[in-house]
Amino acid sequence: MRGIGIAKSLAALWRDRRGNTLPIFAASLVPLLAVVGGGIDASRGYLTKTQLQNACDAGVLAGRRAMAKSGLFETSEKAKASRMFDANFDSAIVDAEEVAFDTRAGTDGDVYGTATATIPTVLMKLFGTNELSFSVGCMAELQITNTDVMFVLDTTGSMAGTRIQGLRDAVKDFHKTIASSVTDDDVRVRYGFVPYSMTVNAKRLLVNGDMPKDYIANTVQYQSRTAVFQRAKTVNGKTVYEFSNWHYGPAEIDVSALKNFTPVTFVNEIDTGYWDDDQKRYRDRAYIENRGEYDIRTLALLTGKVKVYTQDYTWGGCIEERQTVAELDMDPVPSGATDLDINSAPDSDPTRWKPYFPRAVFNRAGYYNGHYNEYYDGRDTSSNLSSTTNYCPAPMRIFEEVDLTPNVVPEWLDDYLDDLNPVGGTYHDIGMIWGGRLASPNGIFATTVNDEPDRSVSRHIIFMTDGEMAPETEYYSAYGFEKYDNRVAPRYTSRTGLIPYHNARFVAACNAIKDEGYTVWVIGFGSSLTQQMKDCATGHRAFYSNDSDELRATFRYIASQVADLRLGE
Repeated sequence: MRGIGIAKSLAALWRDRRGNTLPIFAASLVPLLAVVGGGIDASRGYLTKTQLQNACDAGVLAGRRAMAKSGLFETSEKAKASRMFDANFDSAIVDAEEVAFDTRAGTDGDVYGTATATIPTVLMKLFGTNELSFSVGCMAELQITNTDVMFVLDTTGSMAGTRIQGLRDAVKDFHKTIASSVTDDDVRVRYGFVPYSMTVNAKRLLVNGDMPKDYIANTVQYQSRTAVFQRAKTVNGKTVYEFSNWHYGPAEIDVSALKNFTPVTFVNEIDTGYWDDDQKRYRDRAYIENRGEYDIRTLALLTGKVKVYTQDYTWGGCIEERQTVAELDMDPVPSGATDLDINSAPDSDPTRWKPYFPRAVFNRAGYYNGHYNEYYDGRDTSSNLSSTTNYCPAPMRIFEEVDLTPNVVPEWLDDYLDDLNPVGGTYHDIGMIWGGRLASPNGIFATTVNDEPDRSVSRHIIFMTDGEMAPETEYYSAYGFEKYDNRVAPRYTSRTGLIPYHNARFVAACNAIKDEGYTVWVIGFGSSLTQQMKDCATGHRAFYSNDSDELRATFRYIASQVADLRLGE
C-alpha cells in the first residue's frame, strides 16, 4: 500500500506543472550557452578571417607594385607590403593576437603572402576552447591581355649621353615586365615608336610601303634662294645673261625626285668671276641663255650652260607638317588645321606632307621676304646666312608584334633603341601628333592597327620628355622656318611667344588620341611636369623621374599597370 501511495504522489507531481520553470531552464542553459556562444565566436571568427584576407590581398598587391618599380622583391618591397597589410587589418576590432604577415616572390614574377592571427573566444572558453586560429593565403600577379603600346620619345639634343642610355634601358625594362606577365600563349603585344625632336622621320614608313609616297608633295615652297641672271652680254654672237646675285626668300622647288631616297643634285654655289693667275685673265661670271631666276634644282639641270658647283643630297625621310592655321585657340581645333587631323588622308597639296630639305632652306637677316623687285633688289646678300639649324631624328615605326619570351629583349627592339640619336630642339606637339596618327584605329594606318578586328586590345601611348616645349624662330622644323613661314603663329612672334601656340597643339593632339580610346601616360625625365603635360595624361598618369634609375622604375611601374596587376588564385 505504501508503494502505491508513492507512485500516486509522483504521478501527481508529474501532472502538476506549477514551479517547474526554473529546473527546466537550468537544464537547458548549458546547451543554450553553447549555441549562442558558438554563434558569437563564429561571427567574430568570420570577421577576423575576412579582414585578414582583405589585408593579405592588399599587402601582396602593394608588394607587387613595389616590385614593378624596383625589379626586386627584397627588404624595401616586403616592408611596403607589410605596411599595406597593417593599414588594412585592425586587430583591435576583434582583439586579434599573434598577427603575422609573410611574403615571398614566386618564380614567375608574382608575389605570395600568408597571414595568420588568433582571437580569444568570448563564450566558447566555457567549453574549453580559449582561442580561434586563422590562416589565409594570397597572391598578386600580372596578367596581360592583347596590348598595343606606342612610345612617343623625346630624342632631342639634351637626351645625349647617360640620358639616352637610360631611356634605352627603361624601354627594355618595360618589355621584360610585360613579357613576364604573359600567362596565355595566344596573347599578342605590339610596340610602335615615334622618336621626335624638331620634326619626325617617315622614311621607314615610306620605304616599307606603310605610307604611300603620293602622300608627299612633289612641289614645295621653301624659304630658299634663287639665282638671278640679268646682265646681258654677247657670247659667240648670242645674247646671254650673267649671274647677278642670289635672291633669298620663298621659292617653289620640284622635289619629286627626293622621294626615291637616291642622291639628287642641287646647286650649291655659282661662279661669280675671279682673277685666274694661271691664265692671267679675269674669268667671267656664269651665264645663261634666258634672263630670269632659277631655283637650285633647276640650275642643277642646266649645268652644261652655267659654271656652277653642285652637291648631292639624299632625303633622310624627315617631313614638314601639312597645312595648319596660325591660331592660339585649338579647342576646338579650327578648320584648316590639318596638322591636328590624325585620321584623314591627304587629298591635295596643302594636306600633303613635304620633304624636310635643309639644303634648300636659308636663314637671312631681318624679317624681309626678299623678291621685292622684279630682279635683284639691291640688298647686301653678305648678311644672309647660307646655313640653317636642322636635325632629323630616327625613323618612326608602326606597330610590330614582339616576342614575349621572359627576360629576353627581341633583337629588332634592341637594335632600334641603339639607333636612337639625340639631336635637335623640343617640339612636343609634332611627336604627339604622329603618335596619334600611327596608333589611331580610324586613321591612315588603320589597316595595321586593326589587322585582327576580332581581338579586344588594350591601347596605350607612353610619352616621355626631358624638357619643356622649346620652339625656335630660326631653326628649321616640321613647321618650316617659323620666323618667315608663320604657319603656327603671327609674324614677329618671339621664341617665347611661340611656346603657348605649340602647347595648345600638343594638348589638342593628346585629346584626339584619348578620343580614339588610348590611355596616355606622361613621364617627365629630369624636368618638371608642365600643366600641359599633366593635362595630356589620362587621369593622374603623369610621373616625374629625376634620373635614369627612377626612369627605369617608372617604366617598370607603368608596364605593371598596362599588364593589369591583379590578384591570383
